[in-house]
Amino acid sequence: EKSEDHWNFYKSARNKYYNAVREAKKDSWRKFCEDLEDLPATARAFKFIKSDGKREPHGIQLAGGQINCEPAIIVDALLENHFPMDSSFRLPESNHSVMADTNGGSWADETVVQRALSSFKPTKAPGPDNIYPAMLQNGG
Repeated sequence: EKSEDHWNFYKSARNKYYNAVREAKKDSWRKFCEDLEDLPATARAFKFIKSDGKREPHGIQLAGGQINCEPAIIVDALLENHFPMDSSFRLPESNHSVMADTNGGSWADETVVQRALSSFKPTKAPGPDNIYPAMLQNGG
């Protein structure tokens, strides 16, 4: 009986959770639709996005109030406005210009390379360089 009580409690909690998720989704969609009050502006934005980049914006009003028409400045302003730079971000400091050769020579000989190449199936997908393993295995 105790496990049945636990099971009933679990089912009740699960149903409450799923109902809350459904309500949250409905509320979110309702709020999204209500926020589209300015339909002409929304339609213009949709038309611009749908144009596959064949059109360029005519200008953008910058933070200082001036309007700029240069695409590079428009892109920078949009990036700065929608994706502000984190002031606490710092690139890691390291010296990649110095590479130490710990083996005192070549790190791979012909047999190591041949073994590595033969470990791939010839039809394996190419890497970012678009070279298939079969091209390397067959010398071309």
